[in-house]
Amino acid sequence: MARKIMLNYRRADTKGFAIAIYNSLVSNFGEDKIFMDIDTIEPGTDFVKVLEKAVQQCDVLIVMIGPQWLGIKDSSGERRLDNEGDFVRIEIKAALEREVTVLPVLVQGAKMPTATKLPDDIRSLARAAGIRH
Repeated sequence: MARKIMLNYRRADTKGFAIAIYNSLVSNFGEDKIFMDIDTIEPGTDFVKVLEKAVQQCDVLIVMIGPQWLGIKDSSGERRLDNEGDFVRIEIKAALEREVTVLPVLVQGAKMPTATKLPDDIRSLARAAGIRH
């Protein structure tokens, strides 16, 4: 049975790469096996509930990490990753708690974030073996 794969990414950092990987995965595994918010969430749907369900059903979470992933800030100037309500953080945390495979994909020369740069609840992401794309 094919595994369910979810893509986790920051639109401001890796959207183009995420779309390319999504398209490749869909052509290899089928659209029903891949979750990416851009094509999967219907208008009017509770975004948080859909993301929570997707994380609960995935076997692999691909975390797209670009050169600015770690430092992207919100409108108030705070680092988005430090916000407990940040969707990228929520998805990673849920996947780590479920002990599903978390696969960091490093793009555009990005480096794996060190544990000290990550919030406590997703700190173990730094131990995941990543791949460069």
